[in-house]
Order: sequence, then structure tokens, then C-alpha cells
Amino acid sequence: MTRKATIALLTVLVMVATPLFADEKEKGKKEKDQDKAKIEKSEKSKEFEAKERERGEEKEAREAKRANPKRVARINMDVNRLESILVTAQNSAIAFPKPTLTKVANEANSLANRIWADAHKLPNRAAVAAASDLRMHVREMHKAAEKGDAAGVRLHAGQALTFATRLDSMV
Repeated sequence: MTRKATIALLTVLVMVATPLFADEKEKGKKEKDQDKAKIEKSEKSKEFEAKERERGEEKEAREAKRANPKRVARINMDVNRLESILVTAQNSAIAFPKPTLTKVANEANSLANRIWADAHKLPNRAAVAAASDLRMHVREMHKAAEKGDAAGVRLHAGQALTFATRLDSMV
């Protein structure tokens, strides 16, 4: 090829190639802009999620501070019934037969379980701990009743009564 033809060909190539490279640069800019937009969207969504989480936590905190009055009334009623059963079991001079001890222990156990479940929905952690201890001693009383051990029933009824009284003053 001649020199003029080579120059003409290179000139045409440069003219054709320049817009091609410009398109690639623009594509690169568009991709970078899209990446920036995605990052901004993700940051905004993270901020939004954080704000929503904070709102949810604030709402939970407000709800946790307030105890449901119906639940508190139910706990008080159950604790009073359980205290009555425990005082009777502890202070009775009559030697109850095994079936009677078992029935009394079953009733005390069901009340202790209800108290424990309801106490876990209260904001007061000390009440939850007292309800757990109460439940443990009532279960021990139940085991003693199943064995027919009247002395063990009296012992554990007295220990459970301590926690029932404590719980009654907390709720």
C-alpha cells in the first residue's frame, strides 16, 4: 500500500474507533453510576431497616413496661389459690392418704405451671425468678406426694409458700 492509502486508512480507523471507545467509557460511567445508585439504595434501605428496628424496639419496650392487667389479676388469683393449698398442706394435722396428697399436689402443680407461664410475660424479671423457684418446689412437693411422703409434702409446701408469698408481693 502506498503511504497516502495507509494514512487514509488510519484516519478512517481513528474516526470509527473513537466513538467505539467513547461508548465503552460511557458504559463504564453508566455502570459506575448504577453501582453508586445500588450502594446508595442499599445504604438507604439499611438506614430504613435500622429506623424500623428502633421503632420496633421502642414499641416492644413500651409494651413490656406495661403489664397486662388481666394477666396480673390472673396471676394474683392463682397465687392466692396456691397459697391456700400450700398453707393447708403444710399446717394440716391430719395425715392425708396418698391419693389425697396426689390430688392436692396435682392442683398445686397446675397452678404453679400457670403462674410460671404468665410470669414469663411480665416485665419483672424478679417475678419470673420467683415463679421458677415456686414451680420447682411445687414439683418437689408433687414427687413427695406420689411417694406418699407426708413429711416431704409439708416440707416442700413450706418452701414453695415462701416463694408464693414473695411473688404475691411482687405482682
